[in-house]
Amino acid sequence: MNRVDELSELVESVDSPRFLKNFAGLVSDLSCASYTTMFVHSKDATPVYVYDDFKEKKNKEAIKTFLNQTHEISPFYRKCVRGIRPGLYLMSDLYTSRNPDVENLSSSINAKVAVTSKEELGYITHNWPTQLSEIDMAIPLQDGRVVEIGVYRNREQSRFDDDYPEELGELFPILKACFCNFWSRNETRFDHKQTDTLGGFTSVLSNREREVIGLILKGHSSESIGLILGISITTVKTHRKTAYQKLKISTQAELMSLYLECLNPRM
Repeated sequence: MNRVDELSELVESVDSPRFLKNFAGLVSDLSCASYTTMFVHSKDATPVYVYDDFKEKKNKEAIKTFLNQTHEISPFYRKCVRGIRPGLYLMSDLYTSRNPDVENLSSSINAKVAVTSKEELGYITHNWPTQLSEIDMAIPLQDGRVVEIGVYRNREQSRFDDDYPEELGELFPILKACFCNFWSRNETRFDHKQTDTLGGFTSVLSNREREVIGLILKGHSSESIGLILGISITTVKTHRKTAYQKLKISTQAELMSLYLECLNPRM
């Protein structure tokens, strides 16, 4: 598939569940990358998990640690707090001096970060893939939040500092427009706090069960829900099972029917 066809497919998939995978695939092709992650940052809240294509389970656990803790020392996050322009950022653009909070965080009893000169940032979150070169795409949203598209290349290939992805930079305006279009249509899928729209049928559930049910209705998998809420897949499945029992249903199809019936009792 040539580049024009890839871009056309991306544009056409904005309303499709495959958009994020298509987006990550195109970004990887443009940068010869190994992995891609997507988060939405704000100044006063935990980042919102959107997507990753890590392969190993331990790497998924590292994302939970990043969302709940180590994002606070991320150079990209710190740049967001101060104000960041749209575009591509090498780590050398974001990380010009050692962050003193790295040592403080690494000594915390609850922290899972190791200080090491072997990594590009001088530290690494526990279980994060090692020996990666990173470049970040910054996409500001209308509400003031910023999307971070993390693009990672195995260092055995080449560092982004030495082999800058020119084509990724050239196509950034199109990628930015596509992602913003996708986000405007799908934002509620990633906001697990918006559970008040579920209706009265969830009144028998606990707050956590409501969050899980809300995310199921928005199309998230158990793995995705675990990453968003910072809980294990086993815990997600336990909450789902308990919620289904309370709602007297046994399948996701029955859940959807119950939800639609609540929205329109005459259906």
